[in-house]
Amino acid sequence: MGMCRALPPLLLVLLVGCSGIITAGGGDDDDDGSGDGDSDGDDGTPVEPDPFEAAPAPLPLPDNVVADVSARVKQLVEGSPYSFSVLVENRATGQVIAQASADRLLTPASNTKLYTTAAAFELLGEEHGLTTRVLADAPIAADGTIAGDLYVVLEHDFTLSSDLYDGPRQPLDRIAKALTKRGLTRVTGTVRVLGESVYEANSIGYLDLATERSQTTTAVGDALSAAGITRGGLASSASMAAPGAAVAILEHAPLSLAVGCSPLNTDSNNEFADILVRHIGWRIEGESSTAAGTRAVLDWLASTGVPHEGVVFHDGSGLSHDNLISARSTVGLLEFMEGTPVGPTWQHTFSIAGVRGTLGGRMTGGNTVGRVFGKTGSLTGVIALSGYLENKHDGQRYYFSILFNNVGDQTQARSLGDQVVNVFAGNLRGSEARLPPPALDIVRATGTPGVLDIAWTAVDGADGYLVWLSEDGRVWSRDQARYVHGTRFHAGDLSATAPTFVKVTARAAGGLESNPSATYAATASDDKAEILLVDANDRWLVQPAPENVLGVNHAFLAGLAESAAAGGHARVASASHAAVERGDIALGDHAVVVWAAGEESVTWTALSEAERGLLSDHVSGGGALIASGAELVWALADQGSADEKTFASEVLGAGLANDDAGTYELTGDGALADLDWISFLAPDGMDINFPDVLTPASGGQAVLRYVGGAGGAAAVLKGKVMVTGFPIEAVPSPAERTTLLGAALTAVIGASP
Repeated sequence: MGMCRALPPLLLVLLVGCSGIITAGGGDDDDDGSGDGDSDGDDGTPVEPDPFEAAPAPLPLPDNVVADVSARVKQLVEGSPYSFSVLVENRATGQVIAQASADRLLTPASNTKLYTTAAAFELLGEEHGLTTRVLADAPIAADGTIAGDLYVVLEHDFTLSSDLYDGPRQPLDRIAKALTKRGLTRVTGTVRVLGESVYEANSIGYLDLATERSQTTTAVGDALSAAGITRGGLASSASMAAPGAAVAILEHAPLSLAVGCSPLNTDSNNEFADILVRHIGWRIEGESSTAAGTRAVLDWLASTGVPHEGVVFHDGSGLSHDNLISARSTVGLLEFMEGTPVGPTWQHTFSIAGVRGTLGGRMTGGNTVGRVFGKTGSLTGVIALSGYLENKHDGQRYYFSILFNNVGDQTQARSLGDQVVNVFAGNLRGSEARLPPPALDIVRATGTPGVLDIAWTAVDGADGYLVWLSEDGRVWSRDQARYVHGTRFHAGDLSATAPTFVKVTARAAGGLESNPSATYAATASDDKAEILLVDANDRWLVQPAPENVLGVNHAFLAGLAESAAAGGHARVASASHAAVERGDIALGDHAVVVWAAGEESVTWTALSEAERGLLSDHVSGGGALIASGAELVWALADQGSADEKTFASEVLGAGLANDDAGTYELTGDGALADLDWISFLAPDGMDINFPDVLTPASGGQAVLRYVGGAGGAAAVLKGKVMVTGFPIEAVPSPAERTTLLGAALTAVIGASP
């Protein structure tokens, strides 16, 4: 797919189109993106892309500032008694801000985990699960018996942990219950637990595979017994090879690497990392060993172009004193991963200064709290800290790596590392406060293939706006950003069959740029979108940092667009709920409206009177609606006015049974009975504290049910309307989100009004 061709700067270009006279800024002189709810091009007139300027270069730090920062960093580290390797780079400008022996190879301690997890994400994919397979000597007989042995094969699962479930046995209980659903009641032979796993990560020390296998085997036996499955003996083996003639009974994919690697990096779990590197070796080189895994990691690193001369790994965790990296190799790794589709998810697994993980008690000052994202390292004689800082004052990202060896007092060494970060965390330019981000209002098709209509609200003091475009919503290139001066823009040369992802930043006259708007998505098709995604989640933007991990943007509509397209519903448009309420976009132009409310409640106004009216009209006119959000039904049906309670019952078909399901897991029911287990546990995204337990009303029917916790209905379907007690957009796994959204869309589109 091609992005829009760059045009030379134009002082004034007049184009006559359906929206009138358009300036070089992209939009009518007095057009703020509002309108009558119709997109451009409805009269059949082709819509031409608006002219734009190439994105201005990011504002560099003055040479004297760079010299000052460099001198201060060198003074700190060169005055220490440690061996050191330090590098700080401004990602936006490419400037080296400070360095001291940046190529020196040192023991990295747990900074090793950055390399292990990055390689896993790149080689295996963020969706990759450490699968558990169940096989048997014979199929399940009609009487529920397996004649012979049952084999439970674990492929290095480290997610059997209270860090990720209500208890480490919970996923094994789920497997046992799935077996009973398939009719299993008795195994005449031995249950054999094969392979390698970590059970509850009992230690932050060295991985003991024999102890872990013993604990997992006992837990498997207990889970089968709790599910009412009788058996003969119980045995285990390190081999992951079941007999060749064994019959497949069940395959269970646990939480993805995207979720599982969060406690690995955030809390620096050694056992998780060391079994993960064995898994990499098994998957890439066919050998479950640390040696095979580290070879695969190093081979991958060499393929990336990241500086790697002299880099050595002897494990995945960093417990080995013989591991060697440099500050330059680590900053190179961080920068490389930013340019990959899995990079943003990988970065979400880092600890955060003053907020969570191993950095939770460090760098709590106003310039660093919630703004330093990184991986710590601590070993006898070693202290390390690598990651990035989102500078509060200039909005630019600073990648850094600080490695200290020959450390005597670890507390003093950590403090010195924090002091280094604080040198470049301040207001380096002495500039005034940055502009606030624009509010993105509409991203939609114009009717002309390849051209999108994008509108946002004006920011006082903005000299112009950068419109950022991405093919996947993950990798953003400044080369593809368009600089415009209005608040509406027609972006051209885009895919007419797949969504394009959009965000906007405001630029001040001095050159500093705001944080980005929310990320929306739309398909530049030749017709109106089938699905309108509405961003009704105001609450998330003001949530504390543990939930609002990167703190400056939310991309939940982008995730929904990604899932809709993957499920075969490629024509999407996006709008803010404010734009809908103003009438800037018409709900009735779309077959389905997905109202993404996140965790809106009473304080944040779940649905205004005007919004309820518009949604009621849409549904009564035969349109389909998916209302997605936690606390939405609580706010309407339990805390709401008489009109709000009527809307919940008559339009959404739901009431409230319980204001907290007490679980993050659900499965299909009723019309969605074919859906398997789905999790909306998102430790690095929207943390749902109070998922609503629903009760059907006015002809509604339960179509999702919670697993564990309070149980009960997680979603209700009434005709062409489905409401959930949790946000679909919070489901962290793209595959599970696609499956869930696809089933919901099929249900509401195919239902009778």
